[in-house]
Amino acid sequence: MSQYVRPTLLTALATLALATSHGTAAYAQAEKPAKTKVPFSLPPGRIGGPSDEVAEICIRGRELRNEKKYDEALAEFDKALKTAKFTKDRAGEAWALSNKATVYRYRADQEADKFKHLVTQATELYEDAATIARESGEKHNEAYATLYLGVLAAMQKDAAAAQKRYDVALQLFEAVGDHYYVGRTYAFQARAALLRQEPMKAVELFEKAVPLLRAVGMFNEVADVTAEIKAVKETMKP
Repeated sequence: MSQYVRPTLLTALATLALATSHGTAAYAQAEKPAKTKVPFSLPPGRIGGPSDEVAEICIRGRELRNEKKYDEALAEFDKALKTAKFTKDRAGEAWALSNKATVYRYRADQEADKFKHLVTQATELYEDAATIARESGEKHNEAYATLYLGVLAAMQKDAAAAQKRYDVALQLFEAVGDHYYVGRTYAFQARAALLRQEPMKAVELFEKAVPLLRAVGMFNEVADVTAEIKAVKETMKP
């Protein structure tokens, strides 16, 4: 499997909305060329190796997830997982599992009464995805799942566990040269620093994220992170 998404799947880049206070993010649909049949692409960054078939099923699932049609989204991700297993697409298995985990992560951010159960489900799926990716040498898929294991830890206010996951994810994203996700990981690390009551460290990490996000044209995220820097600096004033 190629480590990179095929060009046909990158014709319409998705943009990321502002991360919520728990560190989750929703992917917005971007304008696409008229000829493409893909409703919107995988997130910015190079996602390791799922086949076109598995990737496109996951894309449909992500669209349904973003519309909060969670049961339908899960059905698509299960279809992607079944397809990946049948075709022995290990990278596709990891990507399908990570996408399935996002449904539970999104719901955990929205359904306080089911928070613990949903976080547990998401954690198990991300851990499975990371294991499969690690065994098959897919560093990007491993990094992606590990990053969001950190987000889940942050959602539970466990800054130390979140930081540990983010450190691993950062090394992996750097190893595959994905500057976008390196930038996003810095931003998540900054939010973990805020959980630890370390505002100066948070500002330092946010400032590392800004040029990386700007370099890949994610100006909405640059604006979001810049606003976070300003807010943190306001709290540091005597």
